[in-house]
Amino acid sequence: METIRLFYEKKGIAKYLSHLDIMRCFTRAVKITGYKAWYTEGFNPHLYLMFASPLSLGFESNYEVVDLRLDESSDLNDFVSRMNMALPDGIHVNSASKAVMSYKDVGYSSWRILINVDDAVTVKKTILEYVDQKEILISRSSKRGVVRTEDIKQYIRKISIECIDSTVIIYADFTTNTSVSLNPQVFMENFWVYSEMKNIPLVKITRDALLDNKGNLFK
Repeated sequence: METIRLFYEKKGIAKYLSHLDIMRCFTRAVKITGYKAWYTEGFNPHLYLMFASPLSLGFESNYEVVDLRLDESSDLNDFVSRMNMALPDGIHVNSASKAVMSYKDVGYSSWRILINVDDAVTVKKTILEYVDQKEILISRSSKRGVVRTEDIKQYIRKISIECIDSTVIIYADFTTNTSVSLNPQVFMENFWVYSEMKNIPLVKITRDALLDNKGNLFK
């Protein structure tokens, strides 16, 4: 038995698939490949699938990671090819390898956030002022309804902004681990409150990479 790590992208219409839908897609695709995969034991056995920091609904990604176990030595190139023939539109496996890092090593996600505005230069300046604050406070509610204040400044590793005509492109590395994950939509919603600008709909949010705790590409 060997653990295989798949690196895949989720784009287009596939961004509206929930995490449960994605699990079903991969389970079905693995069955279609003909390769013998390992299933959990017990009353309700299911295909072993372990995802690194599952993506939020509505977000696209160029770099998603999932582990599975095969009961036989496999030709990874052939396995990837068969998986892509079985997966739905918008989900594409780019490569496969044996796992190098533990999921505990995931530290950050690299995001690309696109918005269209009337005055891109002013918005860029205001975002940089927003990030430059000593602290960025937001209110979060627990499952029990307890509201607490949290400083999300500590979860921003780095940020840069590019303006192309009326489009503002935000490149940001946000904390992503087993205990906390800064959602880019939360970051932007709080920015609109801070700036007192009209809440402008996001054009697209894309995760470009998963990084380890040192900021290197997660593999």
